[in-house]
Amino acid sequence: MEKEMRELVALLQKKGVDPMGFGEHYRSQNRSAHFEKEKWREMYKQAKFRFHVKTQIIRLSITD
Repeated sequence: MEKEMRELVALLQKKGVDPMGFGEHYRSQNRSAHFEKEKWREMYKQAKFRFHVKTQIIRLSITD
């Protein structure tokens, strides 16, 4: 799953789109910085992302 997430984000970066809203998250965390969309587009293309997936099986059942 982590590999698929990395591949998806790499594809989105290559196409220059941010449907997951990383730019909005960045803007909300860096209020003192002047947010420019063009600057974010360049930063987004070069950004590195780390993914950590943790799963837990809650129930297991057998169906007939």
